Amino acid sequence: STGKVLRIFGVRSVLVKTSAFSPTWESVLTTVWGRTGEGSMKMLDASTGQVLMTFTGSPASMSSAALSPMGDYVLGASDDRTALMWNAASGELVTRFRGHLDTVNSAEFSPHGVLVVTASMDMTAKMWGALSGKLVLDFVGHAGGVTSAVFSPGRAERVLTAS
Repeated sequence: STGKVLRIFGVRSVLVKTSAFSPTWESVLTTVWGRTGEGSMKMLDASTGQVLMTFTGSPASMSSAALSPMGDYVLGASDDRTALMWNAASGELVTRFRGHLDTVNSAEFSPHGVLVVTASMDMTAKMWGALSGKLVLDFVGHAGGVTSAVFSPGRAERVLTAS
């Protein structure tokens, strides 16, 4: 409430595009774009800034960071036309969501963590089964690239997109 800076996280990279708090507020997830162009995400201790886990697997920049409602999965959108989901505890890549034809700008979990919605520059948003990675629904008809897509709080049957 004071506007005072509490912590500056020293993630060494070319660019940190986005960050998100864990559901418990104990850690922070950041997207990191490396000097060689690869993308990764890092989970940091919110109090100390110490790196707790690094999530790798994207050959391109990551453009969004999200944690599942229980904090057990990590989700990122990638410039390589995919979204990726990792186990937050082990760092294991669990699912790669494939089907977009252009950069994926955002990826978000549904309120209960069962579904994922992605937004892409290919002028679509897509809904997926979180663990299966299977396409559930295609949102088409946008006049331009879709910059974000989110579920309505508490109601996974409603999705809001921006393009």
